[in-house]
Amino acid sequence: MSFAVTGLGRCGTMALARFLNTAPGWTVKHQNDSENHRLGYRLVKHWRRFSRPNYGEVSCALLPVLGGLPCKHKAVILRDLKQTALSAANYSIKVGMGAKVPLIDELPYTLEMLDAWLQAGATPIYYDRLFSSKESVEHVARELGIEGPLTFDIHERHNMGAKKFNSFGELTPEHQRTVESCAWFEEMWL
Repeated sequence: MSFAVTGLGRCGTMALARFLNTAPGWTVKHQNDSENHRLGYRLVKHWRRFSRPNYGEVSCALLPVLGGLPCKHKAVILRDLKQTALSAANYSIKVGMGAKVPLIDELPYTLEMLDAWLQAGATPIYYDRLFSSKESVEHVARELGIEGPLTFDIHERHNMGAKKFNSFGELTPEHQRTVESCAWFEEMWL
């Protein structure tokens, strides 16, 4: 049995993968650590790993290909868009020739993909509930097919360092407008 979980950048995939990987007999990877995940997910030959027993991946890089992955359980982490934007504005990714682009610039495009997967039957996982308690993470684990104890501390979350922005109102007007233009997604799924 296998599963795949995706979501927007900054939605908790790293923490969820770490927590689920504590289940005995399971291998759960975040962005398939051993490969170039941005390229590897687009190559069908790499999808064979999902036929392994007790295997799962939790990665934002799965977003474009979730529907085609040969796994039993598919899920999407959903997080409040203003909180996502605030976290994303505090974290940039390298693209192309090393230029840094805030993840918020990709928000409208990625929300369209999330909407498509949710409409196709992917299970929604709500960020605020997910990380509220160890029991919440264990509930998600059972929904993904993981039985047995998980051994993690819910308070051990990854810290991405110093924040540039402390509130949504501090973001640029352009970024605030980007989030506001995505109200349709919040109305439908959040």
